[in-house]
Amino acid sequence: MLKKYQNYYDIIHGDKDYAGETESLIKAIKKYSVFQPINILSLGCGTCGHEVILAGRGYNIKGIDYSKIMLGCASRKAKESNVKISFRLGDIRNFSFSGKFDAVISMYNVLCDISGLPDLEKTFKCVRKALKKNGIFIFDCLYGPAILKNKPEKRVKVINFNGRKFIQKRSSKLDIKHSMTDTLFEVFEILGGDKKKITEKKHKVRFWYFSELEYLLHKTGFKIVKTGDSIDFKKDISENNWDMFFVAQKI
Repeated sequence: MLKKYQNYYDIIHGDKDYAGETESLIKAIKKYSVFQPINILSLGCGTCGHEVILAGRGYNIKGIDYSKIMLGCASRKAKESNVKISFRLGDIRNFSFSGKFDAVISMYNVLCDISGLPDLEKTFKCVRKALKKNGIFIFDCLYGPAILKNKPEKRVKVINFNGRKFIQKRSSKLDIKHSMTDTLFEVFEILGGDKKKITEKKHKVRFWYFSELEYLLHKTGFKIVKTGDSIDFKKDISENNWDMFFVAQKI
């Protein structure tokens, strides 16, 4: 029986530059916030690759995610790093907290797991309610024009982790009509000369267009402060880069 994909998340994404991305995230928070943020809410925090580093830098972090497995990994990671992070199992389309946050973040295309405008609007309304006045919301998602120009291809990734060798295969189908990609992830472990399949995941994600997000942000009480094709915000959104990043401020 195959184990759940989430059990291997940190192995599969072990080459992700969490440290560098978090440094850029901190710079963006300091640059675009009107006050010094301390309390940060992370939507879809997963195993907390960014959040553990933020907590180590003195930020008070709360994380919300729908996956018990991911939150279990995050809790162990926080304990190993000797930092405190508050976790909640929940739905980012429907949440509330008693206190207010200086900033809300949502990293690594979490909002692409939301398939429709009504649900994304619900999420934005929850974010606005959770923020202090003038608080900022930093998030990323997949950019539609870039995906249509540079369509998904089959990919194979070799992963070496603690003396073990894994192979991840990824194949995607593009649903242009519904602005979705339907991807199958398969993970194999190399044992001697054999290749054993250990997990797989079918993942549908929504890619977004700037005009959709601009409309919803304004409708739910935000103004767009900055956009970019990466978390350092040095270059603006481009059809040559799948990612688009936003800084939005509650008004």
